[in-house]
Amino acid sequence: MDLDTDDLDRDLDRDTAQPATVAVYRGFSDLPAEMIAMIIDYSDTLELQNDEGGTKRLAWAFTWTRINSHTRDVAIAHRSMWSTVYLHHSPPLIDMFLTRSRYKIFHDLVAFLNTGACSTNNKKHKLKRWTQFFQEDLDKIVSLKIQIESSWENHPMALALQRTPAPLLHTFGLTLDHASTMQFDFTSLFNSQAPLIQNALIYTGQAYNTSVLPSLEDFSLRIGPLNYNILLDNLATNPMVKTISLVGQKAWIQSPLPPHLLHTLSLPNLESLLIKQMTSDRAKHLISNLDLPSLTSLIVQEIMVSDLEDPETPVLSVSDALPCLSHLAENWLDLSFSPQSFALQMGGYSYVTRWTTNNIPLSSIVDSICQVFQLLDEEHALYPKATRLTIVNHVTPPDEDIDMSDVSHAESLLPVKKRTRKPVQAPRMEVKDFEYLVASAFNVFSSVEILEVAGFAIPVIDVLLGARSDNTSEDSDNKSEDSDDPSDELFLPNLQHVELKLVAGSNEEPKYDYDSLIELMNMENREGIQVSVPQTTSDEPSS
Repeated sequence: MDLDTDDLDRDLDRDTAQPATVAVYRGFSDLPAEMIAMIIDYSDTLELQNDEGGTKRLAWAFTWTRINSHTRDVAIAHRSMWSTVYLHHSPPLIDMFLTRSRYKIFHDLVAFLNTGACSTNNKKHKLKRWTQFFQEDLDKIVSLKIQIESSWENHPMALALQRTPAPLLHTFGLTLDHASTMQFDFTSLFNSQAPLIQNALIYTGQAYNTSVLPSLEDFSLRIGPLNYNILLDNLATNPMVKTISLVGQKAWIQSPLPPHLLHTLSLPNLESLLIKQMTSDRAKHLISNLDLPSLTSLIVQEIMVSDLEDPETPVLSVSDALPCLSHLAENWLDLSFSPQSFALQMGGYSYVTRWTTNNIPLSSIVDSICQVFQLLDEEHALYPKATRLTIVNHVTPPDEDIDMSDVSHAESLLPVKKRTRKPVQAPRMEVKDFEYLVASAFNVFSSVEILEVAGFAIPVIDVLLGARSDNTSEDSDNKSEDSDDPSDELFLPNLQHVELKLVAGSNEEPKYDYDSLIELMNMENREGIQVSVPQTTSDEPSS
């Protein structure tokens, strides 16, 4: 029996602070309860189910209880509407949801706790209430996601999660902010009695032990100095895992890597691996120690660092990743260039490396990217050969409207104490460096028939015309004697179509020179080549 429903709904009004604006449809009252229940289920979208703050879900529930009395009765009796509880909301709301969910009988609660969305009023009382809830009702929860800010750290609540069994839990998430010192003993999480957990997200940066999660299939982890060295050992305890996401901890300085395994660790069921915000040496070390026969997706977003034994040579994880993905290669390749990053995408593989310090010379970075092209061209890495190449370029000339000498002079006139301290800048790729890389890519991927270009397209067309920048890159002057300068080659001899396009996910139009496109189409050795531009591009040639 649902007691004091009207009073509790008024509490709901105050918490959501959203007035009832849904129109009343006379025909709704004539619908049978079963049909209304089906409509409620249909309206319970993934967005609502994943609403960790709870504002949208509360407004949704509020709306269903305001249409008319018949719909209200159906909604209140519809348990799934109330079986998601937000522990950071007011006690009256929490109690209303718990009562209507009848969780004491059905044991299918979904619970969220986000201290960042919670008022600090009565903080001790709230911590005590949450701790008691976990101690008494953790066995009735099927999904639990917790986010705790450092100001809300609480040892008794941590102990409750460590010592209380969670026999029905299949999804668990725990996120501590990077400043947190809250300690969890993951060697006995849930008293080592959580046999059904398939999805786990542990963003704490602490040591852990996944052997207590025997059913684990989807695993997300924050990696840092306290748990990287034991990562491979722990992964070995979960050979059936299908998805792994690893996110590097902030302010994690470079340090010696653990020794390589004597034998690579085989994860026969792993289909997807994400490595994010991790230095390139750690990403390379991790990938090189894994055998992933079922891998279908590898996403790497690394921070470039230098080899500890050769500080001027960058470390990239590409060489270890490509052999894992040879079975996924298709006939297309995407390359993206920015002043301080390089990205590539091919079948099953998405890779980004960015450099953030000035200890690696730009010439070494450019050399390393050229070596990536060579690796991609090897038959075991990219087969069949690429016939479609996409280049996205964000490397542009410096702003000519700003005279940096004037800026420096104005700065020098200020008193020493008032001068701004300029942060150390990582080397920035210039147009001449980009042109060299494009020429190298064209020289390698000679099988390309379709070339797509987005962003600043002028240098790409110039390379096709054989008109690379007269300001020959100092970096290219320093190339090894063994490498052939591709500037005299007829690039992409099989090229049939050049398409200038918008940058994906934005309305940024390609920047091109109309006369250069005409010249390309009239080249003697480019007979029949087609050139297209977006229909949204203005009639005036871009320059």
